[in-house]
Amino acid sequence: MKVPEHIDTAAMLREAISAKVAYVAGIAFYPHRDDNCHIRLNFSAVDPEHITEGIHRLGDLLKSKV
Repeated sequence: MKVPEHIDTAAMLREAISAKVAYVAGIAFYPHRDDNCHIRLNFSAVDPEHITEGIHRLGDLLKSKV
């Protein structure tokens, strides 16, 4: 998932964890380029209610960065 380019997803990770949302910062998947505006979400082992709640929490955090 791409977020606005001014948001550093690696730096935002601690805030996300505090909001009880976890992701992998995109930089881990692009080792040969400076890419801090992507995140990878895992939803394969989570029930739909938790996914919905997590997306709302992540959305609130991203809105606070705009």
